[in-house]
Amino acid sequence: MANDSGTPGAHVQTSQKLSFTRSRSTRRLPRATTATGLEVDAYVTGISPRTLTPHRHGQSTHQPRNAIPHRGVLALIAMLLVLSSRHRFAAAFALLVATGGLSALPLYGYVDVGSLGPLPDRCDPIWSTQKTVSAAAEAIAALGALCRLPLPRA
Repeated sequence: MANDSGTPGAHVQTSQKLSFTRSRSTRRLPRATTATGLEVDAYVTGISPRTLTPHRHGQSTHQPRNAIPHRGVLALIAMLLVLSSRHRFAAAFALLVATGGLSALPLYGYVDVGSLGPLPDRCDPIWSTQKTVSAAAEAIAALGALCRLPLPRA
């Protein structure tokens, strides 16, 4: 490449600045995927996001009938934060909930951790369809929340 300025090693600078503008759909897609993943996770783990009540579908057989599934409640809170707030704190909280649930599935599936303080012993080595759906929903929610973190604000 030839240098027209006559000075060897001089670089030509342009006055154009690179700008990163996001379209409306680019801003909404990570939010929608995070919220959808957390909603499915809340439903699978035992909370109905439509009625905000526990249901028997997601609860395991060793829990009492009226037990509140705490992971489902956390997923529901994270979903509501993601939908109501554009702050990175909401995305970070959703990422923490999704990755925490995603890491707990294989941990409690393959390792007998025992009871940890107020948490009961949840060793369940059988990998069911419910666990697969929950793992996929948590992975989608984690990816959506991860995509929301580094993006600069519009």
